[in-house]
Amino acid sequence: MLKSIAGRVALFMLIGVSAMAAAGCGSRDETRKIVFVGNTESGSDAEVCQEIWQGVSAYAAEGSAEASIYTPDPSAAGARVAMLNAIDEGADVIVCVGDEMASAVYDLQQRENHTEFVLIDKIPTTGSGSGKTRIRGNTFSVMCNRQEAGFLAGYAAVAEGYRKIGFLGGSAGDDDRLYGSGFIQGAEAAGKAMGYTDGEVEIRYRLTTSNAISPTLVSEIGSWFQEGCELICVCGSGPEFIGPESAAQFGGKVITADINQLDSSDSIIAASGINHINVVQLALKDLEEGKLKGGQKNFFGLSQGGVSLQMKEGQFQSFGDAELAALSEQITDGEIEIEDADVAENPERYEITVCSLIGVEDALAKAEAEENAAAGESDGASETDAGSDSGSDAGLDSGTNSGAEAGVENE
Repeated sequence: MLKSIAGRVALFMLIGVSAMAAAGCGSRDETRKIVFVGNTESGSDAEVCQEIWQGVSAYAAEGSAEASIYTPDPSAAGARVAMLNAIDEGADVIVCVGDEMASAVYDLQQRENHTEFVLIDKIPTTGSGSGKTRIRGNTFSVMCNRQEAGFLAGYAAVAEGYRKIGFLGGSAGDDDRLYGSGFIQGAEAAGKAMGYTDGEVEIRYRLTTSNAISPTLVSEIGSWFQEGCELICVCGSGPEFIGPESAAQFGGKVITADINQLDSSDSIIAASGINHINVVQLALKDLEEGKLKGGQKNFFGLSQGGVSLQMKEGQFQSFGDAELAALSEQITDGEIEIEDADVAENPERYEITVCSLIGVEDALAKAEAEENAAAGESDGASETDAGSDSGSDAGLDSGTNSGAEAGVENE
């Protein structure tokens, strides 16, 4: 232990001497080193990692920071090793995304309390399967406002005149459920604005068990279009691949959650999703200025430029740029409030009346079964940390940055 501490002290002294030497040679003084730990080449998060790395690189290029990337082995242990290497080589800030990274940050945030961790779309969670979470004061959880992205998609679809629509989420996780909840709320709001009565908008709803592409799912989505569904909103890599293919085959339309997918298919009419490049740059700027809050979730959505709806030219006649601008202003001004809970779980409570939901009960039952099965595999699943998230009905992420989240410990 003493040898390890001595080594760390010697390393810090070496870094300090190097920095002073660089300053003496006319270089920038106290240059912050920002390291992104992630894989931009392969894996389910590769595309998101590419965007985050672009955001980190752009931020560093515009300011007085140095950016570098560390590619870990695809595991929590690999992520932990990569982070420790980055810290040993002088990282001031580590930016990361994904479940493995969340587990690594959970392990390291107390021990490496001189390092700032910026965790995108996750909170630090133990990898033991117990579900324990804790956000310490040197960790900044940056949450992208998916319910706002879903709301824009649902509103645009119904405002344009589509009344038989669907939502296909790539998993039962919070990200897709938040997006789906926003989609339902947006469709409901547009329907009420257009004077529709109870049940005039029909929403087919499905959360898949994974992002995997299967013949069964391809067939089911095709059947949605064959049975009269005019437009499907897709979220998650599997649905984002299947939806446009099926729409092209059966003459339907798609709104995708992947803003990079807009021009990939003629059947895609709009993309409503997260701009990770903007989110990361904004988060790092707020961190530098002391505005990003450690020990809690920080939300980035429409008002910060982290969420956008992009409509393909010529595909919208009734809902155009002017209508989108007016809707966006209503959301950012608080005139329109988007529930942070999953409204699909209890449509009556959240007054979902214009929209009739088809398949919601089956989708939620499957999601609940998966969650219970996962919880049953861990003896400690019911023993949550004092810093764990609440499992209440409103326990999904809020769309506002309202200070420390209930149940998330600040240290």
